[in-house]
Amino acid sequence: MMTGSEATTGNTIMCPRCRSVVTWPSSLGDGDKASIAKTTRSSALEGAKRLHDQLGLDLREAKRVALHITSVLGHCHRCKAPVSGAVSVCPNCRSANLDW
Repeated sequence: MMTGSEATTGNTIMCPRCRSVVTWPSSLGDGDKASIAKTTRSSALEGAKRLHDQLGLDLREAKRVALHITSVLGHCHRCKAPVSGAVSVCPNCRSANLDW
């Protein structure tokens, strides 16, 4: 079984649930992450658009990142179970979470 720490490497996380690799720029600072998360929590579409327009991610990658950002800080974007750490895999549903 993969634990959260085994699923992450730097600015990449493998999502066991959807079987995708989610990658974001290593230059993205904590303030930028928080700002993108705030936008994404209001609208996943606007979050993906911002990731594409401002960071240059291709549309597929921008969508992958946006869809893995938690809807509520500290809770899994999929099942709403508590998650810990800025980048983790939910122990309940095995979804990758970006809790920025």
